[in-house]
Amino acid sequence: MLEGLFGTVNKEKVLLYIYAREEGYPREVAKYYGIDLKTIQNQFEKLELGGGALQSHGRQNQALCLQPAFRFPQ
Repeated sequence: MLEGLFGTVNKEKVLLYIYAREEGYPREVAKYYGIDLKTIQNQFEKLELGGGALQSHGRQNQALCLQPAFRFPQ
C-alpha cells in the first residue's frame, strides 16, 4: 500500500509494526509477518542509518522506535 513511499514492502511493514506498538525488535517483526530475520534486520539498519524515523534502544538487542519528530498526529 505505501511501498511507493517507503521503497519496499518490508520497510513498510517494519514502520507499521513500530508505529502500532511504539517499538519493536527485529525478531518480533520477522515472526509477526513471517519474514526472514536477516531481511528485517537489514531494514532496521537502513532505517536507522538513513537518519530517518528510527532510533535504537538497548545494546545487544536493539529495539527501534519512532523518533518524536516523526510521530504522526493522533
